[in-house]
Amino acid sequence: MNQRFESSAKKIEQLQNILIRERRERNMKKDDSKSIRMPSNRNNNGFLKVFCRVKPKKGGYNPPSMFKYLDDGKSFTIKDPRSFTEQINEVFENSAKSSAEERKKNSPEIFTFNDIFAKEENNMEVYRRVCLEPIGDLFGPSKGNNKNLLFFTYGLKLTGKTFTYVGGGDDEGILPLAIVQIFNNAKDQNIALTCSYIEVKDEKVYDLLSPEKKEIFIIEEDRKFKIPEATKTDIKELKDFQYAFDQGERAKSLQKSIFNPNSSVSHTIFRIDLNSEYGISFSVSIVDLCGLDLSQIPDENNLQ
Repeated sequence: MNQRFESSAKKIEQLQNILIRERRERNMKKDDSKSIRMPSNRNNNGFLKVFCRVKPKKGGYNPPSMFKYLDDGKSFTIKDPRSFTEQINEVFENSAKSSAEERKKNSPEIFTFNDIFAKEENNMEVYRRVCLEPIGDLFGPSKGNNKNLLFFTYGLKLTGKTFTYVGGGDDEGILPLAIVQIFNNAKDQNIALTCSYIEVKDEKVYDLLSPEKKEIFIIEEDRKFKIPEATKTDIKELKDFQYAFDQGERAKSLQKSIFNPNSSVSHTIFRIDLNSEYGISFSVSIVDLCGLDLSQIPDENNLQ
């Protein structure tokens, strides 16, 4: 993890230089959407943005593509092989007897996202377009403005959630990159940092940083949900993040599956709390959600 942080620090420096250049270019051009392919911090609905990442194929398995990307670069159609096939679609399209309702029912649905990452794009590019600017804005003139950030990975098992979250090899995930960016900015602005690491499994919450991994409880206070019992580790150096993350990784629940000997069977939340000298507090939470394991469901299509 220490080497990962060192490598992440170099990448964050590169990314921040890219961001400065892109912001300068955006200010010089009237039409941002055509000149820079980076979403703004808020979509039309305010605060929620959804991104899609396509996992590269491995092991020689090369099924027929069910994706068709649209010209906007942010949408695609996908067909469910368990509900209909190309042959059925062809029959419906060519049959004079088929009704409009039948054609609509069997037409691929269009899915639109804030952005789509192609299979050849790495974690650094994901971080650049998803996390870099929102986290950087926390340390701007408003100093977070008492607002929190949440990033989470979602999908079936083996779709690359944990790889996006933690990374592998030289391709650091969004968590170590975020840790370095937050630490560097907080240090420059005299902002105190603490972190916590919890696990949600079978509708129970566990403290991954407590020695015995004890169960803790969520409470509602002032219309906000809090976990006051969660252990908070004071962060003075990057190695404090490393220690907390490694301790949590050792404690979280794993289970052997058909495809993964160390498959996660729980949701994990790594939270970083920031407290400025002016009394402003905000947080960044990065979540690795446990996906459904289709291999455990008796269906011959699921293994494929």
